Amino acid sequence: MADDLGVDRKAINHHVRDLATLLRLAALDAFAEGSDGYPISADATWQDAVRAYAHALVEGMIAAADFSEHLRPDAALITKFVGPTEGLVGRLYDAGFTDEETVRTLAMLSNLCIAHGRDVVYVTGGGAPPRPAMLREGLAAAPPETHPNLARLAAAGIDTYDRAQLDLSIETLIAGTQALRPAING
Repeated sequence: MADDLGVDRKAINHHVRDLATLLRLAALDAFAEGSDGYPISADATWQDAVRAYAHALVEGMIAAADFSEHLRPDAALITKFVGPTEGLVGRLYDAGFTDEETVRTLAMLSNLCIAHGRDVVYVTGGGAPPRPAMLREGLAAAPPETHPNLARLAAAGIDTYDRAQLDLSIETLIAGTQALRPAING
């Protein structure tokens, strides 16, 4: 690492106390670089702000790749993502969201995106997509005619680790929020 950075090894040891800290710093840096391509404009609708925020968060997770396991939801991560978060919160407030509705929407969206990002990192890192494998394993113990619908889905090979899955999740969150908050449908 020191050679790649063109610095003395002692300099790294002086600023970074252990390997875990170094990996965390590398993860935060990769996350920040990967997530900055989705600005949230001041005139965006809250729905478009949700979309931009979600894509930025997932792209940051994917950019961190192998280091993503070192990303924790703490002050250091929030600092790297404060711009998009402020943009989203501003659009939610503009749309009439209360503080509680804003926090709950932000939590739900963040959970959705972090989970999807980690799934994508796992699958693109060479791991077998776990959902189809789990379904096939679960069905293996029963005769195929017992669960024909699940057998059909297991054979379909639908990729739930792609952008279409993320977009469906985001649009479902937006539609659900709109349905639960009729006053902001416009």
